[in-house]
Amino acid sequence: MRCLINETRQRAGRSTVTGNRSLARGARRKNAAMIRHGVFSHTPDGRAFGSMLRESGYRGRSMGENIAWGMSEMGSPRAILAAWLRSSEHRRNLLRASWRDQGIALRDNIRFQGYRGVALWTSEFGRP
Repeated sequence: MRCLINETRQRAGRSTVTGNRSLARGARRKNAAMIRHGVFSHTPDGRAFGSMLRESGYRGRSMGENIAWGMSEMGSPRAILAAWLRSSEHRRNLLRASWRDQGIALRDNIRFQGYRGVALWTSEFGRP
């Protein structure tokens, strides 16, 4: 997914993003919270956005997030990226020029919101 995101960013004249362990840990925590609470949300546990990222050790000046889920081919990296790019808000977030860091998490083939075989994606972005 990061390769696809970076190819998209480069085509749009943006710099690439680099993997960040703290953001990846935060993305995994976000997915786990969405699964645990059964909600698809940037704030699945009711706490402020960014709290999981800060608790995961990220100390950047700004942060952003794209989340998505899909089943079968609709949950593939290319399909999820295409969905993000069709959404003006997700596209703007993904292509934000100031992002330098990224963490990505995928929980694949899970049961989520009554569906089986779900791919749940969280992409965290940050600026040091």
